[in-house]
Amino acid sequence: MKKYMFYSKKFNLGLLFMTLAYPVFSFQNPLDLYDFREPRTSGSWMIVNDGVMGGVSESQLSLSSDGTLLFQGNVSLDFGGGFASVRSVFKSFNAQNYNGILILVKGDGQTYQLRLRQGEQFDGVAYFQHFETVAEEWLKIFLPFDHFQASYRGRLFPNHPKLKKREISQVGLMISDKQKGPFRLAVKRIAFFKEEDNSI
Repeated sequence: MKKYMFYSKKFNLGLLFMTLAYPVFSFQNPLDLYDFREPRTSGSWMIVNDGVMGGVSESQLSLSSDGTLLFQGNVSLDFGGGFASVRSVFKSFNAQNYNGILILVKGDGQTYQLRLRQGEQFDGVAYFQHFETVAEEWLKIFLPFDHFQASYRGRLFPNHPKLKKREISQVGLMISDKQKGPFRLAVKRIAFFKEEDNSI
């Protein structure tokens, strides 16, 4: 397990993006959890790959000079493996007054997961939601909290208690589902969003 902390000078970059075919939300004042343009506010992260179960997938995490978090590597299905992931170091997030998570990403056409955890245990139930990417295109994706599903080591737990928005302690990204080979996901923004009263 590797831990990353980012500290260096600030960079700025203009950004174009598109919205994928996900639910459209009208939102007010999204709350950014990290600012990847400023390394001192990019947080601390750790890599957790399938080596914890005997696999040999590889990944690395870096902060690019344009202020983007880059999660990339290679997924292998050998030795019972098949996933690569990154998690933020434990931190308290109270999303009680928000409806979901907004992410701004540029991927490679593969499907990823955004994962949330509660408490301060390294292992245990995580809440996830899949999102698709389009190769080399910036996507603005909304992931409502009530769409997250509970899982543990790849198994769904439909009867597990729902995500408690005021007790979120980790945000993570994962690639799995037998998507072997190289992958690359750039992340420009992670934020809580709140729907307006007249949103659809």
